[in-house]
Amino acid sequence: MPLISVSLGTFMLLVDTTVVQVALPGIATDLDASPVSLQWIVDGYVVALAALLLSAGAVADRLGHRRTYAGGLALFAAASALCGAAPDDATLVVFRILQGVGAAALFATTTALLNSAYQGTDRGKAFGLWAAVASAAAAVGPIVGGVLVQGISRR
Repeated sequence: MPLISVSLGTFMLLVDTTVVQVALPGIATDLDASPVSLQWIVDGYVVALAALLLSAGAVADRLGHRRTYAGGLALFAAASALCGAAPDDATLVVFRILQGVGAAALFATTTALLNSAYQGTDRGKAFGLWAAVASAAAAVGPIVGGVLVQGISRR
């Protein structure tokens, strides 16, 4: 169960980085977003994730990895819903940054959770599968983004 949870969380946070790239033309049209806003919609998430990754790991060491992971997942999910409901580009940037904060908590705890849940050769297999899922996310993101944007909407 820990491997499934950690892998799905990792998949979700990594797919998000590429799905938004595909949705940018729709976002630009729907929200009348400037090129600078579009850049922040992409980079706000990644900057928050990268900037807070080490701090999130320190917080997780103090509060508990499972609790930090669950909190990050809840924040990421809530921020995702808010991104879909964002009425303008500035609000979307703020919600994307919140997504990045949640993603930092998710990503910072994955290896610790796998380390504590698996021992010996099972640990190696768990890390191998987790890495495969993370790699697949980069390839699947643009496809999922295209299907969602064209089939449903950019929201």
